[in-house]
Amino acid sequence: MRLLPIATGILYLAGGALILEVTLSLASGGHLAAQRALGGVALAAGIVLVAGRRHMPKWAFHVAGLGGTALVAALVLLGGGGPDSEAYALLFLFVLVDASFFYTWQWMATHLLLVCVVASLAMRHVGTPVAMIVALLVCGTVMGLVVSWLARAGETVEEDPLTGLYNRFGLERLLLGEVRRARRDESRLSVVILDLDRFQEAGEAGQQSGAEHLIRCAEAWRPMVPPGGSLARYSGDEFVLLLPEYAEGAAADLADRMRDAVPGVRVSAGVAAYEPEDSPSMVLSRADVALYDAKSWGRGVTAVYGDPDRAGRELVAAIERGEMVLHYQPVVRLEDEVLIGFEALVRWNHPERGLLGPLEFVPVAERTGAIHALGAWVMEETCRMIASRSPDLPRSVAVNASPAELREPGYAARVAELIARHGVPAGELMIEVTESFYDGDDDRLTETLAALRALGVRVAIDDFGSGYSSLRWLERLPVDMVKLDGVFLGVVTPDAPRSPVIEAIVAICTALGLEVIAECVEDAHQADALRSMGVDLAQGYFYGRPAPLTRAQLSASRD
Repeated sequence: MRLLPIATGILYLAGGALILEVTLSLASGGHLAAQRALGGVALAAGIVLVAGRRHMPKWAFHVAGLGGTALVAALVLLGGGGPDSEAYALLFLFVLVDASFFYTWQWMATHLLLVCVVASLAMRHVGTPVAMIVALLVCGTVMGLVVSWLARAGETVEEDPLTGLYNRFGLERLLLGEVRRARRDESRLSVVILDLDRFQEAGEAGQQSGAEHLIRCAEAWRPMVPPGGSLARYSGDEFVLLLPEYAEGAAADLADRMRDAVPGVRVSAGVAAYEPEDSPSMVLSRADVALYDAKSWGRGVTAVYGDPDRAGRELVAAIERGEMVLHYQPVVRLEDEVLIGFEALVRWNHPERGLLGPLEFVPVAERTGAIHALGAWVMEETCRMIASRSPDLPRSVAVNASPAELREPGYAARVAELIARHGVPAGELMIEVTESFYDGDDDRLTETLAALRALGVRVAIDDFGSGYSSLRWLERLPVDMVKLDGVFLGVVTPDAPRSPVIEAIVAICTALGLEVIAECVEDAHQADALRSMGVDLAQGYFYGRPAPLTRAQLSASRD
């Protein structure tokens, strides 16, 4: 019950204030200092309970109730009988009322019985009349039962009858309060929506089966809710978890553990974080969008809205699990259509979504920083492949590198270590950097490219022509090759076999000593046109699609 920590703390504060009031009215007494000390202890306990209510486990409030019983009994005994002890005995009413706030009738009855026994023994020891003892205990018990009934009656309005969790009304009240607190304190708040996949199918198999799933989830998840958090059944098969002071990543990790906590039940989860000026509906809507993403990814996963780090961790985990694979697209010399090398292209062999192309995860890797782990794996695997290939196959392989990797200090040194460890001649490795992401005034990136060329590694500008200032970079960048963006081939047709733009680029590159390779070559007419315009190399579906090495080799052998 949400009121328990507040109620316990306030009662301790009120009790401490009354104790100090009584002791200050007394001029002297053998145990006066001890009584005042207990009053101070009660005030301190009240402050701790109210201030730390979000971080205390439920059992701590049972301990607080027992401590209150012991504290009042000690005051009754220290009072030595008479009006002082009788005044202190009234504080047993506070403990009895507080006991009524405990979650179950069984615990409440246990505390009420304990208080009655302790109060009777303490008051009889100092000579309190039996009639007063009985009147006090009967009055306190009745008050506790009434308060307990009222508290439980109010909470049933916000309780889901099947699972015993909060229902939609309870969640809306709690979420409004948490959003207000997060706005006021500028603190964190994460919201998790947990959805039972294929719940409707389970329900069609039998109403009881669906209900059992819900009950199992509630029972498994309730103990996992951290102090200060709240769990609600929001709709038929959706649960919502509120996590004050949780960042998205920590909330997603908890969601993962909760999804795994119910064997045989497949669960998807969406996570969102409160942002400044959010309304409760806005943060809940973002969690719902994240849940939709989780379902679109194949269900049974956790998705986080607006948290790129989560996606980055998923990619890094996929690399560690060995889910990444390299496919190779052939590169041919146009003059005689001889296979001279390959471009290594990464794919994600996702266990649920199947084989994913780079456009589905490389942009995420670049946004999150996981591109460093992904790029390191690609480079390692490429060097290993070059070193182990059959000697009768072309050994030149191109690898894409993002500007973020090339700006990283020590990148060239790590490449040098890899090619030395695997015994790969540096000239058989080529690094491609996408032109559209490059800033020609980036000194660090330029220095890295120069260091790679100093090792003997070749460098190419990828997707040349897709940016806005390509030509001025040709003299500035330390490169060996220019890869024409496939958009230029759109104008090359059987009726128009020449492109003045391509011819101009080829002429400039020839003057600068740079090779030109055309991407996205799809038919023989394009290949013939490129050959006639002086383009050196080509790759594209006409020469072979990206594929595992043996298939790539077979599809590209056109000589």
